[in-house]
Amino acid sequence: MLDGKAWLTIITVSVALVLFALMFIGYRKHRRSNPVVFAELPSGLANPEFVISGMYLSSNRTENKLVRVSAGPLGFRGRVVFEVHKSGILIGIDGEQDFWIPVGDIAEIAHESYTIDRAVEQGGMAVIRWNEGAISSYFRLAVADDKVLSDWLEAARSVRG
Repeated sequence: MLDGKAWLTIITVSVALVLFALMFIGYRKHRRSNPVVFAELPSGLANPEFVISGMYLSSNRTENKLVRVSAGPLGFRGRVVFEVHKSGILIGIDGEQDFWIPVGDIAEIAHESYTIDRAVEQGGMAVIRWNEGAISSYFRLAVADDKVLSDWLEAARSVRG
């Protein structure tokens, strides 16, 4: 026969398992409800014009900053490496598959100070609005000073033409 402590342990573990299962189901549903069409990676990319690293923070719907996009490689924060090419930007987030944003899909490259769960100093984040401006992806770049960030933004803007 089980005593009171054993029953309490069984109930606690059961409730925790149910909560984890519900969280997993909710996360999967959220990923499916925010589909993103990623451009196909072009073959034969030459050496990039510019490379910089930093942190990927988040992506959201531009029209509603409270709706996080977690499809494909956009689900989790991580270190990021940008390769700016003439035809677009190759973005590699640690632990995720690299993805390509062609020049035609980039609506804007700007500075921001906040995103869904992160706030930094004025203009401390780079944001790329892409997928016809529907998605905003936020990055904290590893820069020594504002000149490096300005050079990166200028190189990225030159990709847009």
